[in-house]
Amino acid sequence: MHLLAAVLLIIQPAPQAPADSVLAGIFAAERARAGNAADVAVLMRGSRHQDSTVQRIAVRALGRLERAEFLRALEPALAAPAASVRIEAANAIAQAAYRGDGTAAMAMLVARYRVEQSLPVQGALLAAVGRLRLGAGDTPASIEARTLLTAALEREGDHLEGALRGIWELLRKQGRAAAAGGPLATSLRRWLEVALTPESRRLAMVSLTAGNAVDSATVAIGARDPDPQVRRLALLAARTGPALPGRNLLFLAALHDPEIMVRVEAVRGWSSHGRITEGCEPLIAAIRDPSITIQLLAIEAVGAGCGAMAVPRDLLEAITREPLTELAWQRPVAALAALARSDATRAAIRLGSFAGHTIWWVRMHAADVAQQLRDRPTLLRLVEDSVDNVRDAALRGLVALDGRQADRMAVAQLGRDDQQLVLNAARTLRGSALGPDVASASLLAFDRISRARIETSRDTRVALLDRIGEFGTSIQVEALRPALRDFDPLIAARVAELLAKLGGSEVQSAATPRARAGLPAVSELRRMTRAVLVMADGARLVIALRPLDAPGSVARFVAMAESGWFNGITLHRVVPNFVLQGGSPGANEYVGGADFSPDEVGGRHRRGTVGISTRGRDTGDGQIFINLVDNLNLDHEYTVIGELVGDLRVIDGIREGATILRVEFP
Repeated sequence: MHLLAAVLLIIQPAPQAPADSVLAGIFAAERARAGNAADVAVLMRGSRHQDSTVQRIAVRALGRLERAEFLRALEPALAAPAASVRIEAANAIAQAAYRGDGTAAMAMLVARYRVEQSLPVQGALLAAVGRLRLGAGDTPASIEARTLLTAALEREGDHLEGALRGIWELLRKQGRAAAAGGPLATSLRRWLEVALTPESRRLAMVSLTAGNAVDSATVAIGARDPDPQVRRLALLAARTGPALPGRNLLFLAALHDPEIMVRVEAVRGWSSHGRITEGCEPLIAAIRDPSITIQLLAIEAVGAGCGAMAVPRDLLEAITREPLTELAWQRPVAALAALARSDATRAAIRLGSFAGHTIWWVRMHAADVAQQLRDRPTLLRLVEDSVDNVRDAALRGLVALDGRQADRMAVAQLGRDDQQLVLNAARTLRGSALGPDVASASLLAFDRISRARIETSRDTRVALLDRIGEFGTSIQVEALRPALRDFDPLIAARVAELLAKLGGSEVQSAATPRARAGLPAVSELRRMTRAVLVMADGARLVIALRPLDAPGSVARFVAMAESGWFNGITLHRVVPNFVLQGGSPGANEYVGGADFSPDEVGGRHRRGTVGISTRGRDTGDGQIFINLVDNLNLDHEYTVIGELVGDLRVIDGIREGATILRVEFP
């Protein structure tokens, strides 16, 4: 019997249970990904609940399953009495259609739009239409969507932000030009200039960029906007788009903008376009900028060359001699890398003090410089470093310089503990001439890592299985048979594939997944309202948590923080005008908590929001990231657990390696 049909048999009219009791069931069913009819029945009953909050959360949960079979079950919520439920229904329908053709979802959304009276709900419907996959080229559905969205831009109202978001989604997905002189571009330029909300003007700017409709007038309008994110987006468009008259003057002026995010794009713009033709003087001045973020970008840009103007090598060398401390090693490291690009002899003389430094971050970056200088002896020393991130960087350098001759070093790394290092080493060894050694070391590593029963080791173990499958003997592949009962169903399935290939007949896996901790009571979740990241440099990042939007993710973050997990952990990834990321004891992408956590998508990734890092659906490992700008492309893809409150400019100056002393709960 079809699952939804079975659910309809289960659902019986019943008195409404207390809201928190119903929410607990909804959260549990969503967390289990509604794997049986009983779970789906819980969500279906919730979607019809008399309490609009319960109804909205149940509708959201159905959408988060990302299963088109529930589209019809979501359709009634489009006509719910509460506007908040109708808005959520539009979002949920687009999310349910996430993995396939969106034509059926499109029909539902458009039908509701034709009769909807609430402008905010109209906006949500328009935004959802833009998210749908409507086929390649000009399909009837995509033409209808474009016509609908374009027409919506002709009138003012509270639907506007949704319409602009829908246009942006459609343009970036379909790759259809907005036609610089056409009516759509004209509407977008008008809203860029006159829209009252910064969010709408930002959306107009990114839509013009996505539609290849940016011209000098567009950039000029954006560059003088009172909102720094609009100014940033205008500079980004000028930097990455076709050549525009006067863009270097825009970059030059923006180097003095009061906001760091704007100066970031100005430095990048001058580096891309002004540096070669007009020299490095503005970049040299930016090295003295009050912001360390700007200083580092300017140092990097100067190292790339200055056209006819001489690179200021003396300045770069002087910066390499600045003190290297736990809180301030970044400038000298950046200067060393820049010096290596412009004066290899001087950089080689300075490299030794970095490669032997007590701060491992310095040694890791020294490995990158050693690669650039083709300094094999230094790389050979660093590939034996006590810190695996240093080894990883050194191995990359040796592979880049020596190719297959570095395979012996890669095999040696398979015996290490760090997931990222083992993963990269295994991938490096694809096609190696050391096949038998690779297979033996990979099998040992797979067994060792599997015994730890860490679910988040999946990517590393998959890479090891790939090498065993590539080079292993029948005996070695057969030794994997116990992993048919692995705690990770994906690993068990991969092992079944290898054994089937070996034996020539189908092999069934029988995974035994790890038990997952249950969620706290809803009353306890409601108390998870604030967390403070206390940084080593004295900064305090206050997060307003959203426990009812992402209950599982918030509860996990709080539990990990209360256990001391984040104490002494760094923000290992710092990408200006994108994100800060941290929460890994290994200070890299592949070392996190033991278990994966399910996604709870739906929050907007605005500047200052805190998200959960993943490597694919439902693979959160406890690492978090902070959005430095509005990252629209992360919406509906990554979970948001909260947002920073207070002056957000503090996050613009956070450096790579910044340390979280502890997390407090006021």
